[in-house]
Amino acid sequence: MKRLNPGWSRRSLIVPAVLALTGGAATLAWRLFSPPPSRAFGGLVRAGRPQDYGVGDVKTWADGRFYMARGPSGFVALYRQCPHLRCTIPPPIDGIFECKCHLSRFGLTGELLRGPAQRPMDRFPIRLVDGELVVTTGEASVIRRTEYGEADAFNPGPVA
Repeated sequence: MKRLNPGWSRRSLIVPAVLALTGGAATLAWRLFSPPPSRAFGGLVRAGRPQDYGVGDVKTWADGRFYMARGPSGFVALYRQCPHLRCTIPPPIDGIFECKCHLSRFGLTGELLRGPAQRPMDRFPIRLVDGELVVTTGEASVIRRTEYGEADAFNPGPVA
């Protein structure tokens, strides 16, 4: 049998084909087992009733990409992205949020405690609808804070 190109062999064709199939299978498995993207981000998220939270409580709302924290002045819906380089901030430990990328630290209501971040955590607007806290999420709704203020907290009035 005559070869078309003396530099090509079956092995030189089979190895890249097997690698391509392996990569395709790995990609398919990753998509199959990875969680689907959030569909709630960019819309309204019901975050429970005010009385479901005690002062100092923080609840994670993965579908809205925020933490709902109740501080002494009220509620704050904190965007999970670090204002420094947009890394995802994990839930707080002992009332402190710490970005694992560069170790910026934030208090319970998002106030900056230690950099390299130069400002507090961003937040989303909150309102009360039929007795429930409703958070407006999405990039267009992010309130980018340049400094921390007690007025950032949403106070729904007397809460049991």
